[in-house]
Amino acid sequence: MASSHVAGVAALIWQAKPYLENKDIREILDKTATEMGEEKLYGHGLVDALKALNFIGK
Repeated sequence: MASSHVAGVAALIWQAKPYLENKDIREILDKTATEMGEEKLYGHGLVDALKALNFIGK
């Protein structure tokens, strides 16, 4: 279920900064996700589109 949400936020980041590579976008998503608990249960956390866009300066 989360993959479509993360893909949407990744597309927003890529639209704002089209020169970024996929590894850069993944790093941004990882750094701006909100932690929710144990990584084995929640992965890197909750994706945050606004935080990600603010992180890249858009």
